[in-house]
Formats: sequence, structure tokens, C-alpha cells
Amino acid sequence: MEKWENGPPKFGTKKWFENYWYHFKWHTIIGVVAAIMLVSFAYDILSKEKFDSTITIVGKAYISDEQRERLCEIAEQYEVDRDGDGKVNVDVVAIGFPEDDDTGMNAQVFMAAQTRFSVEMTDGESMILIMDDYAYDMIGDPLNFVDLSVYSDKAFDDGRKIPLSDTVFCDDPLTEALGDSLFLTFRAADTHAASKNKKAKENYQYQTELLDNILSERKALEG
Repeated sequence: MEKWENGPPKFGTKKWFENYWYHFKWHTIIGVVAAIMLVSFAYDILSKEKFDSTITIVGKAYISDEQRERLCEIAEQYEVDRDGDGKVNVDVVAIGFPEDDDTGMNAQVFMAAQTRFSVEMTDGESMILIMDDYAYDMIGDPLNFVDLSVYSDKAFDDGRKIPLSDTVFCDDPLTEALGDSLFLTFRAADTHAASKNKKAKENYQYQTELLDNILSERKALEG
């Protein structure tokens, strides 16, 4: 870069820009990228859809997008507007464990699903879990779940599992096949790290009410 005989170039001129870019090119690029990432992150936070409750469905059974959306719609019939945004939203998070294959690809997908499931069980907000035996056995201790036998005489494993076919989730042609291998469970209050947090306690109460609405409806229909 040439030296100036009459001082640095005037701000805004071509010479000024060339000098600035020569000395601060990477600072500028990094700053612009950081700003874009910050704006993008802020947008994701502000525009992210908020849900009144979240239900997790996990196992080896294939859940189509149409089935997942229908499960959301069914659950929303028994939820109330918790966050006061004027609408009822229930999210159903599907975590699928693929069968083994020879390509190695499914092994990576399996590890990703296992990590996601571990995070959900530790920090997630889902208390209502729809599972199969494979996912249930991964948790290990049945005391992680509460006794639901008061809701259904078909509850099994000390009342901690209710066949999905014995719930309103399978009263639909699109979802009834899910009842062949899946069952509904409800997590015990102290099964995740945030269980002592005020917000977590409120969430637990909300999901207890949602569960009661869903299962009491079936019991009322049968009674």
C-alpha cells in the first residue's frame, strides 16, 4: 500500500475505501457474518411457533407427516390456550429409530435419534410420551413413569402403559394402525433436570391436565 504525501485519503473516496479494505477486510467480513448470524438467530427465536404442550412419540414405528399432524389435531381438542396467544397449539415430536442396515447410514441416524431422545428425556418439556417397547426399554427404570391404571382397565406393566389403541388417538382411520405397537405413558415429576424449576412445575401441571382430559374422555365414552 502506497504512503500518502498529503495525509490519509478523504473519507468516502476510492482511495479511502482501498486503504480501509486493505487493512480491515477480514474484520469487516467476520463482523458482517456475525451480524447476519445474530439477526437470523433473533428471527428464529421471535418467529418460532409457540406450543401450549408438547407430546413426544418415539420408537421404531414409522410415523408419517400426515399421522403426526393428525395426532396434533386430536390432542388440541383436549388442550386449552396456555400462553394466551388466542389459539391452541400442541406439537407432536417424532423420534424414530431406524432398523440396522449394511450401509452405515442408519447407524448415524440411530445415534442422532438416541442423542435427541436423551436430550428430550433430560431437558425436554414432553411429559406425555407415546412409545414402543424398544424405546421404553432404553429408559430402563419403569419408576420413571406414573401409574395410569385409574384411566383404563387395559393398562399394563403395573399400570404404566396404556395401549394407544385404547385412547382417542386411534379413533381415526389415519392413526388407528399406530395402536398395533405403541402405548401411552406419562413421566414421573422428577425425571428431568428442570423438575424443580417453577416453569417446569407449571408445565408438568399443564400436561397432567391435558393427559386427564384425553384419558378421561375415553373413559367417559366407554362409561
